[in-house]
Amino acid sequence: MTVLIQAEGASVVHRVGPILSRQRLVALHPIDITIARGECLGLVGESGSGKSTLGSLLIGRQRPTTGLVRFEGLPLHKLGRQARSGRFGAVLQQPKFSLNPMLSVGDSLLEPLAILGQRPSGAQARRVLGESLERVGLPGEMQDRRPHQLSGGQRQRVSIARALISRPDFVLFDEAVSALDVSVQAQVLNLIRRLQKSDGFSALFISHDLAATRYICDRIAVLYAGRLMELGPAEAFYRPAHNPYSRGLQAASGLLDDQDAELRLDSKSLPQSGCALAPRCPQQKAICREREPPLLGQTHLSRCHFDAVPNATLLSGQRQEASRCDT
Repeated sequence: MTVLIQAEGASVVHRVGPILSRQRLVALHPIDITIARGECLGLVGESGSGKSTLGSLLIGRQRPTTGLVRFEGLPLHKLGRQARSGRFGAVLQQPKFSLNPMLSVGDSLLEPLAILGQRPSGAQARRVLGESLERVGLPGEMQDRRPHQLSGGQRQRVSIARALISRPDFVLFDEAVSALDVSVQAQVLNLIRRLQKSDGFSALFISHDLAATRYICDRIAVLYAGRLMELGPAEAFYRPAHNPYSRGLQAASGLLDDQDAELRLDSKSLPQSGCALAPRCPQQKAICREREPPLLGQTHLSRCHFDAVPNATLLSGQRQEASRCDT
């Protein structure tokens, strides 16, 4: 396994409030994580858990407050713009915000190549655009349309084509299917999976949807309040997860038939000591309120004092997303 991107103790801390009384807001606690070349890593968690913050770190949109992000073994922040150009791509939740409404689809697609100084022209441009659109299941003549003339699913396919036109090494998919209808989601998931396997790029797939994430990814990382709670093979999430927070996500999404796994309502404030999940955890005990659990494991990591999977079963439709996506 060749590591492409690696976070080493990377954290993000914001200063918020009035200048004279600013407070520290930890968006991401120190995290160690790797993404291998050709691997698709899933990242799940509730809103505010730090998913997009980690994604921004891994593509160099922001620097960590502490720690380091490496790309091919080199500190990412030390790579010049020219060295990074074309090697990273991003597909966001709302394609209408990433596609300029004043530009045609073709002009939007060619922007990454223009930045690289490789923008084709004339007949060559139309050929490149046609091939790029056909790769994502769209007709080549769509290059002459404007974004408002496309459906949501078509705009997202254009966004994927735009992210891949420079043949990047790493692509960030940040809630790339959450704004789409369920039937369109399945088509786009299949498209991402096919292109990722054929092109061999590494990817970070951020989503609230655990079912979609385990279908498309090789491994899954679970974040809560900026902390890595669980990290393991995607296949493991077809069973009750190791960590109580992950099991809570499974129960909330209807993937786990276990009322004892349901998390309590968000208390809106984190405890000053102990496990961050303790106020919401259905199995919390005194030690949970007193001591923060370490992240333990080898190929499968979990942060919990009582890392034991209860006798629970996944619902009979646990693989519905696989059959749905194979259509």
